[in-house]
Parts: sequence; C-alpha cells; structure tokens
Amino acid sequence: MSAREEGADDRELAYCATLALARMDDTSMALVLYENAGLGDSDDDDMLALRGRLMKDLAEKADSTGQPGLFANASAAYRAIYEHSGGYFPAINAATTALLAGDDETAKSLAAEILRIDEICEPGDYYAAATAAEAHLLLEQDSQAFEAMAAAVNWPDAGIGSRASTFRQMMLIGEILPDRAESVAPLLELLRPAPVLFYTGRMFREDEEAEAGLRGRIETALDDLQPDVAYGALACGADILIAEAVLARGLELNLLFPFQLEDFIAQSVLPGGKGWIERFNACLDGATRISFATEMGYIGDPGMFRYGSTVAMGLARMRAEHLRTDAVQLAIIEQGENGAGPAGTASDVAMWRDLGHRAVIVDPGPIDRKLDAPESVEMPRDV
Repeated sequence: MSAREEGADDRELAYCATLALARMDDTSMALVLYENAGLGDSDDDDMLALRGRLMKDLAEKADSTGQPGLFANASAAYRAIYEHSGGYFPAINAATTALLAGDDETAKSLAAEILRIDEICEPGDYYAAATAAEAHLLLEQDSQAFEAMAAAVNWPDAGIGSRASTFRQMMLIGEILPDRAESVAPLLELLRPAPVLFYTGRMFREDEEAEAGLRGRIETALDDLQPDVAYGALACGADILIAEAVLARGLELNLLFPFQLEDFIAQSVLPGGKGWIERFNACLDGATRISFATEMGYIGDPGMFRYGSTVAMGLARMRAEHLRTDAVQLAIIEQGENGAGPAGTASDVAMWRDLGHRAVIVDPGPIDRKLDAPESVEMPRDV
C-alpha cells in the first residue's frame, strides 16, 4: 500500500521528500521542493522548522560574505516557531543561528530565556540536557556548559545519532566563530563519535581452545577502537566471533550479505561445520540491520564476495562521514598476507588500505582452516 493510500496527503509526502533531500545534502533541490509544495504556508511546526534547517544548511556552504544573511534567515524561521508554539528546540536553534549571523545580543537573550524553561532547568532526557549546555555556551558560561554536556552524554537516550547531531552543531560554532573554538573544544571531546568498524576475517572450523585465544585478541582490539557501530558479513570463524563480541557490548551490528542468505550459508557458514549455524542465527537475530548486495543467488563467481565487501565498506564509510568520524577496519588475518586473490580477507585489507583507511590486523592464531568443500556452483556461460 502506498503512503497516499494510507492517508498521507500531498503536503506530508512533500515534507518527507524534502527532508530526504536535505539529509542527502541536496539543499538546493530540497528548497525548490519546499517552496513549490507550499510547506512554508503550513501551520505544522516540523514543516516550518525544515525551512530553518535548509537556510542553515545553505549558510554552512556559503562563503563568508553570504553566511550572515543566511544564518539570520534561519534564525528568523526558528524564532517564529518558538514565538508561536514555544519549545526549546526552535529556541536553541534560533539562538545559535543568531550567534552565527553575528547577532550576539539576540543569541544571549534567547539563551537566557531557554535556561528558564522548566524542561531545561530539570532535564529529563539527552536533548534537554544538551540544549542546556548549548545555551550556557552561547552565554559564554564555559564551565556550566561542560558540566551540562557531561551530564547529557550519560542519559540513556544519548544515542549515536543524537550525539552526532550535537557534535555537528558544536563543530559549526567552532568553525564559523574561531574565537569560540577554545570554548567548544572540551565539548567536542565529550561528544566525539566513536569510529565506525568494518570487519573481515578468516573462515575456520569450530575449536573452543583456538577461539578462546582469538576471542581475547578481538576483545582487546575492540577495547582499543571503542566503536559504536560495525558493518560486515557473517561467515563461519572470524566474522561470527567479531559479531558476537559486538552484540555482547550492546553495539549496533549491520550485516551485509553478498547474495541470497541460503546460498551464503551453504558457501560461507556450513563449510566450517554445522555447529556454526546456531551462532549464525543468534547473530542474525541480534543485528540492527540486514542488507544484501544483490538479491541474486550465488552463481559461482568469487567476485560476488568482493562486491559484497565493497558495498559493506561503502556503507561503513558513508556512516562515518555522516557521523563526522573515522572508518576503521578490523581484519583477522596473518601478518604479511597480500591481497592478490579475487576475494577474501587479504583482498579486503588491500582494498581498504588503497582507500586510505586504517586497518587493524589481529593474528588468528592456530585456527583450523580445513573447511568442508561447499557444493560446486558453475558460473553461467552467459554471465
């Protein structure tokens, strides 16, 4: 059933499309759609706030001469919502964009008002606490800003996306107003997103003793990297061990399979023994997101595995870019292996390094790589 059939009107659909364009960083097209759909004539606060966001996004991309006017437009859009409906979200955005427009007096006046709002005086969630920190920053109350932000990041709802949004806001203040950079720096350290992990590794048979040693080395690597998000596949051996460790830490696991699941199990899970299946299914159940590089089955081409790895790497890099952080590879492979093969762990490491990213290599130790041969699949002649 379509969104329209479910009752969404044209304006709601236009809002969703405009927001999607904004999130894809196509601000100009988003503004065209916003104006053509008449979203600015709505009495819906979310639709009205979207104009403020678009003006702010335009200002970020503008040169120094155009920025003040665009930030002022954004501030006016947010302030109109605040004066109409109240709420700390439009208020803090109006205040910060006023500061970025060079209107220090308005910024401080709004910040002082915000700190008198009940939800901010006694915050009950991450965004309220982070808003208090931002208001203190605008008032040049640096120690209070740090204390409020330190409390904010400890709220249960201080998720990856929420913290990243505040991180980008703080980065923007420091970039546009260099004289505030010193005040912003401690807040950035509190908010700095963890790296995004792309993992890959050797397939092997179940072996409790060998796994125990490797599991310890994986835990050490994760302790050092401290990721919040991981991307990879779920082959027997290293993939499953890493996925289990990621889930045990309560982190976000995103699985990317190169082709249909049934064929992947036959090619990359069962060759290590049937004992991996239960663990494979447990990781599958715990994953945040499951995606496929293609809906095809396996056609006997090892390049399909390489393509799957490439897609997973791309997803990890895109996520890192969105979060303003680094993408790091964790590879379970013997030191010194080259990436000459068409696919596999060594190929993944070589490709990742060619992209200019850091790879953390963990030795697999005494694993048993004598896998059962999967059923042979002959590549179609017309492929």
